Amino acid sequence: MRSGENFRFSRRSPMILKVCGVAFLFAFILGTLWVSPVLAETDTGCTLTITAHKFEDKNGNGVQDSGEPNLSGWTFTLTRPNGSTSSGTTNTSGNKTFYPSCTTGTYTLTETLQSGWYNTTPLTQQWTYSGSTQSKSWTANFGNAKYSKIKVWKFEDKNGNGSKDGSGEPYLQGWAFTVYDSSNSVVASGSTNSSGWVEFPNLKAGIYTVTETVQSGYSVTTSGGANQSVNLGYDEKKELKFGNAKLAEICVYKFEDLDGDGEKDDGENYLQGWTFNLYDSQSNLLGSGTTDGNGKVSFWVFVPYNQTKTFTAVEVPLAGYYSTTPITQTTSSVSYGGWAELFFGNAPYGQIKVYKFEDLDGDGEKDDGENYLPDWTFNLYDDQNNFLREGTTDGNGSLTFGDLEGGQYWVVEVLLDDYGATTDASQFTNLTPGAQVELTFGNRRYDMDYGDLPDEYGFTLFAEDG
Repeated sequence: MRSGENFRFSRRSPMILKVCGVAFLFAFILGTLWVSPVLAETDTGCTLTITAHKFEDKNGNGVQDSGEPNLSGWTFTLTRPNGSTSSGTTNTSGNKTFYPSCTTGTYTLTETLQSGWYNTTPLTQQWTYSGSTQSKSWTANFGNAKYSKIKVWKFEDKNGNGSKDGSGEPYLQGWAFTVYDSSNSVVASGSTNSSGWVEFPNLKAGIYTVTETVQSGYSVTTSGGANQSVNLGYDEKKELKFGNAKLAEICVYKFEDLDGDGEKDDGENYLQGWTFNLYDSQSNLLGSGTTDGNGKVSFWVFVPYNQTKTFTAVEVPLAGYYSTTPITQTTSSVSYGGWAELFFGNAPYGQIKVYKFEDLDGDGEKDDGENYLPDWTFNLYDDQNNFLREGTTDGNGSLTFGDLEGGQYWVVEVLLDDYGATTDASQFTNLTPGAQVELTFGNRRYDMDYGDLPDEYGFTLFAEDG
């Protein structure tokens, strides 16, 4: 039996060997196909040396020059071709080195920017490894420079001397400032905090102009006005102080005084477009202004906190109006940050228009066919019988007494010898501001007949001896 079994095994051996051979060949081919792509990306047992070098680039030229130190403690991240990452920080030599396997593809180094610094080289740099024939070492240089800063202080300069004098002149919150670079571009803006300061920290070395937004009711007292310039060096901090004093407001109001009583009454409108000049107590002109749609013009003046002052406003008259209040008015005493009001009233001029006609029928009425008479003289008097002016009717028999203030007037005609009045020769009128009154005067020629013509010829002319 053993010999027979051995015999049978020996006969089957070639077949088993054939099957095993086929299996081994299949495994070899399959293994070759599976492993080949990996071998195309990675050189087994090979590593790359990738270094991020960090330095302080004081002149900002992107190159490490003499005197520009290495920087430790800066974080860098390496991103491999397959997207995996590693991070680490630079040592005292300013280096952080990574040792990835030699996989072909693109490697990316990215720095983590620290506060108070700006990059002078790209934040992200890349290198591509293409295979074993290429250098396996790459160093990327990263330069950074420190920002400079400007700190702005804002204070209330009560005595107006341009300096902050003790706790009596407080710092001011909520004042807006804007920073411009040398090309006049806005680079930063902000407002003062509760301590009265605002800081602009992220500025490169250069020349800057800081401009305050002056609030209504304040004036700038520090040198340079609302604009101060500063030349910042590298990694430098400079402070600027802006002083402002609270102003006093002189409010001038202009109204149309329709009844001419010098008081602003209901229904009397405020007037736009009236000009006023403001003077100090030494008659120095401080400014001019024009009333707005509310009939108001404001003058802002400085009065030191330990003083009081008075101011005088003078209106500039406009044609067609007369003043019902003094055109020059002085305020009461005004203190630091205080205010005063002045009211100026004006009324429109009125006019009296006189008509003169020939009253042929003597009925005191102007009828058809009764002509207006030229060249008749009239005198104008006020209610106290003071002579004001005279005038003569024109070719249309009319005469206008214009630019009259509201009040009571008498108009008196100058009679001619051959005419008699058929209306009152003296007429009274009460002229309200801005009104136009018409008065009509009639005259009839006296009846005269020298007897040299029959009655049917009517009147004859004046002639010596008829």
